[in-house]
This record gives sequence, C-alpha cells and structure tokens, in this order.
Amino acid sequence: MTYMVHKSPYGEGAFQTIPLKTDIKVLNVYPDIADSDKLKEWMDAYGNPPGYSMIVDKIGISDFNVNYSSLIKDTEDSYKYDVLFFGSWDGNNGLDLSIGAKTEVDHFIDQGGGCLFGHDTANANKNPNFVALASKYMNMICNDTFSYYGDSNTDSIISVIKKGMLINYPWILPDTITVRASHSTKQFAMGDVWMKFNTNKRNCSLYTYYGGKSGTNNFYLTTWNNAAMIQTGHTSGSATVDEQKVLANTLFYLAQTSEDTEFNDHTAQDLTAPEPVNGEISVATDQDGKVRLSFGAASDNGTSYDYFVDAIDESGNKVSSTQTSATVTTGVSGYAVQIDKNPSSVDPGNSVNCPEPEFYAGSLGSGDYYAHIKAIDGAENVSSIATIPFTVDKTKTVTFETNGGSAVSPIVRDAGTYIDSLPVTSKAGMLFSGWYSDSDLTNEITSPYKVAGDAVLYAAWSPDPTLQDYTLTFSSEGGSPIDPITLIYNSEIPKPTNPVKNGYAFDGWWTGTGGTGTEVTWPYRLTNDTIIYAKWNANEISLPDTEFAAGTYGTEFSADITEAENGTGVYSYVVTEGMLPPGLLLSGTTISGIPESSGSYSFEIIVSDIGSGKAALQDYSITIDKRDITVVADNKSMVYGTAVPELTYTVTSGSEADGDSFTGALGWVVGDGDGDVGDYEINQGTLTLSENYDITPVKGTLTVTKATVSGISFTGSTFTYDGTSKSLYIDGTLPEGVTVSYEGNRQIRSGNYTVKAIFTVNENYNEIDDMTAALKIIRRDDNTNRNIDVIIDGNTVNLGSESISFENGITTSVIALGQQELKQAVDNRDNGTVITVSASKANNRLECQLNGQTVKDMEDKEARLEIETPAATYLLPAVQIDIDTVSEQLGTQVDLKDIDVQLEIIRSPEETARAVEDSARENAFAITVPPVEFSISCTYNNKTVAVERFKGYVERMIAIPEEVDHGRITTGVIVDADGIIRHVPTKVIVKDGSYYAKINSLTNSIYSVIWNPVVFKDAEGHWARDAVNDMGSRLIINGVNGHNIEPDRDITRAEFSSILVRALGLNPGTGSTAFSDVNASEEYSGYIETALKYKLISGFSADKFGPNEKVTREQALSMVSRAMSITGSEPEITANDAVKILSWYEDASQASSYSKSDIAVCIQAGIVNGKPGSILDPKGNITRAEAAVIIRRLLQKSNLI
Repeated sequence: MTYMVHKSPYGEGAFQTIPLKTDIKVLNVYPDIADSDKLKEWMDAYGNPPGYSMIVDKIGISDFNVNYSSLIKDTEDSYKYDVLFFGSWDGNNGLDLSIGAKTEVDHFIDQGGGCLFGHDTANANKNPNFVALASKYMNMICNDTFSYYGDSNTDSIISVIKKGMLINYPWILPDTITVRASHSTKQFAMGDVWMKFNTNKRNCSLYTYYGGKSGTNNFYLTTWNNAAMIQTGHTSGSATVDEQKVLANTLFYLAQTSEDTEFNDHTAQDLTAPEPVNGEISVATDQDGKVRLSFGAASDNGTSYDYFVDAIDESGNKVSSTQTSATVTTGVSGYAVQIDKNPSSVDPGNSVNCPEPEFYAGSLGSGDYYAHIKAIDGAENVSSIATIPFTVDKTKTVTFETNGGSAVSPIVRDAGTYIDSLPVTSKAGMLFSGWYSDSDLTNEITSPYKVAGDAVLYAAWSPDPTLQDYTLTFSSEGGSPIDPITLIYNSEIPKPTNPVKNGYAFDGWWTGTGGTGTEVTWPYRLTNDTIIYAKWNANEISLPDTEFAAGTYGTEFSADITEAENGTGVYSYVVTEGMLPPGLLLSGTTISGIPESSGSYSFEIIVSDIGSGKAALQDYSITIDKRDITVVADNKSMVYGTAVPELTYTVTSGSEADGDSFTGALGWVVGDGDGDVGDYEINQGTLTLSENYDITPVKGTLTVTKATVSGISFTGSTFTYDGTSKSLYIDGTLPEGVTVSYEGNRQIRSGNYTVKAIFTVNENYNEIDDMTAALKIIRRDDNTNRNIDVIIDGNTVNLGSESISFENGITTSVIALGQQELKQAVDNRDNGTVITVSASKANNRLECQLNGQTVKDMEDKEARLEIETPAATYLLPAVQIDIDTVSEQLGTQVDLKDIDVQLEIIRSPEETARAVEDSARENAFAITVPPVEFSISCTYNNKTVAVERFKGYVERMIAIPEEVDHGRITTGVIVDADGIIRHVPTKVIVKDGSYYAKINSLTNSIYSVIWNPVVFKDAEGHWARDAVNDMGSRLIINGVNGHNIEPDRDITRAEFSSILVRALGLNPGTGSTAFSDVNASEEYSGYIETALKYKLISGFSADKFGPNEKVTREQALSMVSRAMSITGSEPEITANDAVKILSWYEDASQASSYSKSDIAVCIQAGIVNGKPGSILDPKGNITRAEAAVIIRRLLQKSNLI
C-alpha cells in the first residue's frame, strides 16, 4: 500500500500533493543526443548529501517509447521509480512521447509518481503528447499566445520568488542563481512558480492574467502536485552547479508517494503576520530613575492547512481519507520598538530590538510619550504598527504606617533622591523603636533614606515596662498548692490561704527556700515576676500511709484508710488531688463501691483535726484489675463452595459484668488454599469486650468437605459433511477447578464416532464419571465438473475445467488448463502476463494441472501463474519451475508436452496441524493460522521430479481468518519434515479488505503463521530495542540465558552467519563443510554449510573459517551485500560510483579491497550510514544489537518484511 498526502491552505480547497521521501530512484529519459543524459552525473555529485539518497538510471526516449512498461515496472507490475525526468536539450531534440508511452506516463503520474519536464519538452508546436501531460498535470496552458521569456543567448540570473521546502531541502538555495542561457516557451504557468527570469532579452510580452486565470509566462521552475517543469538544458544540455542543486531539490520534492504511514510536511510555512500589540503600556521606574515599559504580548496567528491522504493499493485503486487540518506557528520572536512624542504612526523597522514585551527606555523625563511597536514572528512576518501613548511620572510617595501610633504625613520625593531625617511617632504605653520597610519588621530603615519608588514604612514598638502585668508564684515546698496571682505593676496582693502539709505546721512565706531570705509581709506590692517559698515546722498530727489490695472490675470493693494520729480524735477526711477509681466513694475512713473501670489510680486525702484546727496530707493509690473470661470457639463444618456457617462460641469461665456484652465475631484463617477442602482454624477474630477484660480465646476447627458437581449433560448430534471438522461439547457450566477434555472430537470424514468427555477435578470436588455421546457425520454426494474462467491480465478467458470430489472427508479441486488455449491467450499479450486461476469453493486440496510445454510457453513470455484458494494464494513466475532442468532429470528425449506438471495447495490434515501446534507450544509461541502446504511435481512415464527449490524468492499469501487479530501476527514459518519450525520472510498486507501473510521463500514446504512477541529484558531503553525484539520475535536472533539478548556484546562470525541464514529463511544443512575449524557437532555448523552453499560467506582460507572470531564491520557488510543478490535488492553501482560513495567517509581507505564495493552497496541501499563524524570503522567489531539492526534493514529494504 502506498500513500499520497494532499495539502491546501486552510479553507481554500485547492489541494496539492507534497513530498514524502528522502531516498528516491529517478529515471532520466533523455532525447537521444550526446550530452543530453547528464542528470546521473549531476546527481552523483549533488543528489546524495548526508541524510538523502538518490539513484538515477537513464534511457533514451526512442527506447522508452517502445519498452516503456518494462522499463519503469518490475515483475510484479509495480513502478520501480519515484520520479521520471524528461530532458534536457533545446527543443527536446524534436522528440515527443509515443502514444503508448504517454498513456503509461499518464498512469504513472496519476498513481502519485513524480514527473519533471525539462526545457522545451512541452512545446505547443512540437510535442503534443508532452503538451497534453503538462496541460493535465501542471496547471498550465500551452499555446502560441505566450512567446519566449528569458535569454536564449547568454547566462541568465533567476530569482527565487517562493520560499519553502523546494528551496531549502536538501540544499539551501540562494535568492539569486546564475543559470545557462534558457527561457520559457509558449507556456502560461498557473501553479506554484518558485523561480523566474530577471531578464527578457527578446522583449516579449509578460502575461499575468489569461482566460480568466492568474499566472505567468515568466518562470524558470514551476510545480503543481507531483509534476514540475524546469528550463534546464537549453544550452546543449549543460547546467551550472546551482542549477544541478535546484534539480536535486526538485526531484526530492516530486517524490510524493511512500509506504510509510507517518510523514513530516516540510513544505508548510508560517506565512501569516502576528496580531498587533494592543492595550495599555505600563511604566516602571527603577531606584535610579531609569524607565522600563511593559506591554501586552502579541499572539502569533500562524498559517493553517487542510490535509487528506490517498491510499493506493497494488492494483492502483485509490481510497481517500477524511480531511484534517494543522497550523504552522513559529511564535512571536520579539518586537521592534521606537519611543518618541509623535502621536502619528512611526515605523520602528523590521528588526527585533525587544525580545520580550518589556522595553528599557532609559532616562526619560516626566511627560507624555508614544511607543511605536511591531510584532515579529519566527518566520519574520511583521504585524501592523501599534502606536500606544504612555506617561512617565517619577514622583514617589513614602507613606508611614504607625501601627497604632500618632499619624505621620506622607513625604513626596523624586525617585533617586533622599529623605535626610525620618519622622518619629508616639503611642500610649509603648516606646518607639524606629521604621522598617516590611510589615514583619525585619528590615530596619535608617536616615538618610533613598527614595527608589512608592513605599510604605512601618513603625516598630516595644512595651513600657511600668505598664505591664507581673506574676507572683507560690512554691508550697511539698504542701498543698496555691494558685499564682497575676496583676499589673505595683499592685497590692492580700495574704492567701495557708497551704497544708502532712505532719507539718505552716510558718509563713519567705523569699528563699527553707525559710531563708526575708519573710514576706502582707499586703505584698508586685513590681516584677516573683517566686516566694513556704516555710514548714514539724507538726504533731499525722496521717499514716495505707496499702490497698487490688480490686477487680465489676466486683464489690471495700477498704479502710488508717486513721489520723496525735490529734483530738475528731477528724474530717476529704480527697483533694487525683481521683478514686470510678464507682468508688470515700465515707469517713472507708472507700467502697463497684469499680467501673480497670487501671491504677492515685489520689490525695487531707485530714483536718476538728478540735485543734491542724491538718495533715497523704498520698494513696488503688489498682483495679481487669476481669478474666474464657471463650471457646465451637467446631463447624461446610461443603466447599457453600456459604460459611455462623461461627458460635461458649463462655466456659468468668462472666460479663452487669450491662456489658460481646461485640464483633469469631474469624477463621483461610490460608493459601483460599477455602479449599481441609481444616481451618477458628480464632477470636473481632470478638471482644471492653478494655476492662482479659479474654482467653480457645480456638475451634472449621472443616471444609468436597463438593459434588451437578447440572452437566453430554448428548450426541448428527452433522452433514462439509469439509470442516465436527465436535461435541457438554451442556452446563463447570465450576472453577473442574475441566473437561474430549477423546474422539474434530472428525471430518463421514461415519459414526463415539466421543468421550473426560473430567478432571481438583481436590475440592468429588470425582465425575466419564461421559460418552455419539457423533455422526453423514455423507454428501457433491461431485461436480465444470468449465472455469481464468483471468489473464485482468481479462476473463474460459480455457480450463474444474472437477470437485469428496473422498474420506477430503474436498479436492482439480483444475486442468488447456495448452493451446493458454498459449494463444499468452502469445497475444506483452511479456509479464499474469494468469490467475481460482478455485470455485473452499477445499482441502487444490491441484492445478498443466503440461511442460505450457510451462515453457509461459516462461518464454515471462508469465506468472497465480493460484488462488480461500485459504492461500501461490504466485509463481513460470521461469522458477525451470522446466528444461526438470526435463533433463526425467530423460534426454522427453517431449515437454508429455510432462504432467501439477501445482498443489493443501490444507494440512488435522494430525499435521496438531503436531505443528504441539511443536509451537514446546517453543512457547502460538500458531494463529492452520498450516498450508505448497508443492510442485513433474511426472513423465511414472517418474516424478519434485520442484522443491527456486532460483529466487517465490511469493505465497496465506489468508488470515477474520476471527484472528491481524495485530497478533509475528511472522510466517516453514514447518520442516522433522517438525522443526523456522522463520521465513513475511509481511502482513491488506488485499480487497482482507488481511494476508505475504511469505517469500526459496523452497516449497508446509507454511504457517505464528504469534511470538519477544521482549528482551536487557534491551529495555536500548537504542536498538525495537530491532532486537523484532528479530527475536521472528525467530531470527536467539536470546541469551532466558530473556536477555546482551545487545552490546560483540558478535562472532558463526553467530552472524547463522542469523543471516535464518533471516533469509534458508534451511540449515547437516553441518558438513570443508572448514577444518567448523565442528559438525556445533549448532552453528549447519548454518555455515548453508551460508557457504549460497555464497554468503568465504573463509580466511580454503579450510579455515574462524567461527568464534569476532566479525568485523567490513566482513558483515560483505555478507549482507551478497545476501542482497539473493533478495534481488542489490543496487547497481559502478566502480566509480563506489569510489564516490566511499569518498564521503574519512577512514574508507582502511577497508580491505575485497570489501569496498560491498560496503558501497550497503551504503547505497540504506543498510548502513556510517558512524558520527563520517566514520566507517571497517575493522571495528559489530555488536549483537548492530547485527539485529543491519539484518532488519536488509529485510525491510528488500521488501520482505
């Protein structure tokens, strides 16, 4: 599938195609005169700059007019060239295209091929066929109205009048160019005119409008879509260097078809001016009085384009995509600004002097000004002038925020001047500390103060110590606490209540500890924060300590404290600090009640002697223990897959306190089996009481027993034979863990069969007995014979017959082609005829019968035979059968017409398909399409010769069923007789809306298609990740130690040879070679044998190969160059071409003489490009990653994947 991209300026609707490729092939059709064929010479010099590749072939127009089709098409009827160039000579040497050549070129251009018309090719008076093409594709009028324009006698100066990709890629062309004498002739160009003549020596009339259309008759180069006309070649086919570069740019520009699906449009340009600046200008003055202007940023409009894509299949059918759009925006790069006092619009010029929307205006005085501004984008498009007024005012105001102090008037000064002395302010109860520039009061300002801009200064304050509050703190020295007192400065404090201490009498408050310092007198006058200390004297009354036994939560508690001593005997007891356990009360000396919470509690009791008034204090503590309770989980059982029963328990010791109850539930441990059959622990789970209990859980057991599967039946059925396999399946749904397999299913032939359903259960289910059912296939009597139509070059011809038979469940179609009818049909056509034979219906086996003479007749006409079935297509050039060699093998006197030639496409039988699937599973990939066998046999007098190998790649296509995801196709494979599965070059294509695996192979065999996504772990993030994963997935390159590839390890000669053989789909040999250092027991020996057989490799000597030596770049590229001769992708280059190609690289002289031509071939083909710095490094080693990239490019450039 190829693609063309159409582009139009947004909304205009006039679409043109655009260039898509950087590697192109050009055919120069020159006008049969010496020196008119110099395009190849010019392009060898200027057509291959770094990053670009151009191959030029040449042919005289006389030959082209006869052999046009074979010259520009390959054997598959596809065009070989991206661009055709006609010219160049004055008057084109009087030669026009033939009618047939004109028709072929018309089709070539219509299908997206580029066409460049040289000087005087489309001359209205001389070359009507060229004129017809130019008029159709060049958006051009050709007639006598428009005479010459230019100079036909001396060199001319031409000017570039249109910018874009053609002017910039790959060569950046100057604005004016000197060309050999030339002119336009009787042509009015209405397309894109890129260059025009600056002189008009014949003083001919200039036309810019004709027939209601705009255009010009003054042009040197004009294009329209994928066609162009250039006035090169008038002067004896010569061209200046600049003209040669123009030609190179134009040829790349005209390459407007590609098989890629992603493109960069280098032709799109930003041609639209930005929006002008609008809005107001902001003026800022710095601390030195310098002025900076700010204005609103302009927006860049950009230029929008509409696009759509044509997809063109191999038959030339086109499908157009829906239309989409994109905008090219270069962005505003800056502004041109001029400042003055002129209110009129003043042009500031087109040069950026202001990169951002801010302009440093310097020392402007106060007053009114105007800014004249243009916006300039990255493509140098310039907006209209915006003239915006602004005013400069340098006066600044310093404002004073007094933070509650007395007001201070603002001070006005010019920016850059000073305030010599800052004012002061006052505030009741506070002392002024100075001015600060921030509200957080971190940056203090001192006089003199420089005015840099409008500013606010903030007053700082500190408290007046005579107006503050102070605190008197009482240290009771072990006695009962006295709260501190806070009052304002110099307040009087009355005497507080005396503290109490067990066994001591209070003896006043003192300024020092232990009664030191001076005694405090009352009332006390407070002037600062002060601590005073209690003084104690031994006291007669005391309260002895008491220890309490622990209580239990929820259980009655009662205990007495020891009574006070040395008093009158009449006491009062009160809890003053801490708390009793909740639920307990103090009555006299008894603490009692029911504890409502567990834990340890501390409290203080003060005793007062009623008679003496003395008091004492004592600390106590009581512990309340948690309540013990034992819970036993009850044992339970359940059937696997059913709901878990309610889990219950029994309390065997202890009990809940009144009002308490359990919350939560028991739990069970599922374990790794996720509830499979077995015994499981029942535990406490979330079952709990409050924190006042100690619970002792006793675990139980949940027993899960096996389940019995029900609801499954297996019944028989009768089918009518239709060539597909038949099977029976059970009714009902099997639970997870139960599977079924079948014996006796997938029957094709008619008959009676017994199918057994065999059930496999895991440990959670009871065994299920096997079930049997009857499968019956009744015979269908459908033998037919009919005449068939054969398609020859798209035309339907009746020249064969088809017979269809059904035997033993196999459908066979036999197609016989008549020799005389086929010969007559082929003789009446040009070489390269395609003969298509299709089976009428799905079958297991298609056999196409010819005789040897028919094959020979087809070979002489370079005909190709296509045999189609719904499952596969065989595309076989007759020459690949090599009937002459077959005849020699059958006997020297054999008449070709007596040789029966039989071509077969066979869907592999079930047992073969199963064997292939088993082999795939063993190798960890999946078969996505059933195997198909392709074979050719030739028989004479009971002797048969099988055609198993071909001289070149033969194509076959295997249909991908609709139910198979075409995105899950990795590659086609060959299935060898020993069951080995190996890669064969394959690409997925679309034909008539269906997907096919297109396989190219040098042999006949059994083929299939696999899905094998390989991701090497150590290739993640590597530059060659995609290539190594692709080659690994295609079975071309093997991993190392599982899922690694070791991408940066140097590769050996044996490894590289093996990869190359696998990539080409070649069968490895038995390992027998003439190399003494290649051991037949080594895995690589068979690959080296095959590589030698196909002349891919050579040894260091007749008996030495060096399999374990590192392969160098020049050795590897020599092997790849030889492989291209097999794939048919080897570019044709001369010795001089090779020298020029290698001259681009600094170290090319280091390459061995044997390898230089091969290296040049690989460069020309795009397999390698060299290393940075124009380096080849021919003696350097190649890594495994580099090998994967090179082999992948070989297959891609050969159109094999």
